[in-house]
Amino acid sequence: MRNTTDLPTPGVTLTLPLHAPFRLDVTVWALRRQPANGIDHWDGTTYRRKIVINDHLVDVAISQRNRRGRIDLKVALASSTALTQADQQQILFQVRRLLGLDVHLGAFYRSAGKDPLLGSLIRPFVGLRPPRYATLFEAMVNAVACQQISLAAGLALLNRFSNRFGRGIGCGRAFPQPHDVYENATLQKLRELGFSLAKSRALLHLTGTIVLGTLDEESLERLDNRQAIDRLTTLPGIGRWSAEYVLLRGLGRLSVFPGDDVGARNQLARWLNIESVRGYAGVARLLRRWHPHEGLIYFHLLLWRLHREGWLDVRKTEIRAALARAPA
Repeated sequence: MRNTTDLPTPGVTLTLPLHAPFRLDVTVWALRRQPANGIDHWDGTTYRRKIVINDHLVDVAISQRNRRGRIDLKVALASSTALTQADQQQILFQVRRLLGLDVHLGAFYRSAGKDPLLGSLIRPFVGLRPPRYATLFEAMVNAVACQQISLAAGLALLNRFSNRFGRGIGCGRAFPQPHDVYENATLQKLRELGFSLAKSRALLHLTGTIVLGTLDEESLERLDNRQAIDRLTTLPGIGRWSAEYVLLRGLGRLSVFPGDDVGARNQLARWLNIESVRGYAGVARLLRRWHPHEGLIYFHLLLWRLHREGWLDVRKTEIRAALARAPA
């Protein structure tokens, strides 16, 4: 496994023009989930992440610019090795995926405009784009790490996992590459990081299926939601919650709300002002009226919780910025 600690050399700055509405802050928080996230960094104005492209380790810093009625993202790239035009385009592709930049939410916003209840949830966070993990591998490792424990505990496991197996550049680590984990991880090493025996075995099996090509994103993309869940749940350690989590956050299936997510279920009850939601079937029944936008409601409930906890600002100035007119 390559472990680069040299500071990155000066790189290039690229620009991504966007259609309104867009807010980088709420989109990044939907990806981060909590301040303890050691992969996705946010300082209030700039999102930073390490990305591995064609064996290049790249420091990516993204900030939003609103000027003259235009919205764009400044994407600054720094690497210890030269980046080709092809490398840069692949990085931009991954940025667009991570931040959901190619998702069009017109139909969702029109529905919210006609539904006062939905509108009350959406309005403070207008400009969110639904994020996705960079790879299927990252989505599935996140799912396994966060099973049946608190989000804080799951993120602590993920941070240790990335510090042990991820490639470093300057300060911080990239999320581990499947081959690096495959070549270096053992049951004992994963147990030393705090993973349970079952999760350690699941991670080793998962890594093998990705590296050996028996599971890949392209084949899952060809399946409908039910088929994809059936395929994923054949893997050791992957149950219904993990499979639905991967569909939403890994494959971008925005009609999926992981109904076994207790935290999201509690947030749903608070939003609807009801005492509780009765199980998985109860979640599906309550959300049926907003199909096929269940996953977007999941993300907005997460933002609502982050706002209640004081991590996310919903000032009107930020909302106005999100609504700035994008270039034609």
